[in-house]
Parts: sequence; C-alpha cells; structure tokens
Amino acid sequence: TLDAGHEGIDLTLPKLAFVGCNLAMLAVALWKLNTMGLLPIFAADWTSFLVDTGHVEASAAPLVL
Repeated sequence: TLDAGHEGIDLTLPKLAFVGCNLAMLAVALWKLNTMGLLPIFAADWTSFLVDTGHVEASAAPLVL
C-alpha cells in the first residue's frame, strides 16, 4: 500500500485545491450573509453594545419660585 508520505505521490495540488474550494465557499457564505443583511457592518449594528453612562455632574442653578 502507498501512504501519503511516499516519495512518488505529490499531494500539493490536491491540498491547494482543497484550501481553494474552502476559501471559495467561505466567500460565497459571506456574500450571502451580506446580501441578507445579517453581517454587522454598519455602526448602528453595534449600538446595543454601547454602555449608557449616567450624568456625573449637573451645572444648573436651583429654580426658586
């Protein structure tokens, strides 16, 4: 039997094809998610993660009636 470490078998091209197909499928998946609007690419998509800080100081004079 021949194993992958045998000197007569060059697996460079199949490995490159495997990596290329996976990168192509990743690109298709990202494109599809982008067309459906599921990728958070705008600043408004991240507003739920902003921390709402309260006012620390107030600079107003008291109103006397």
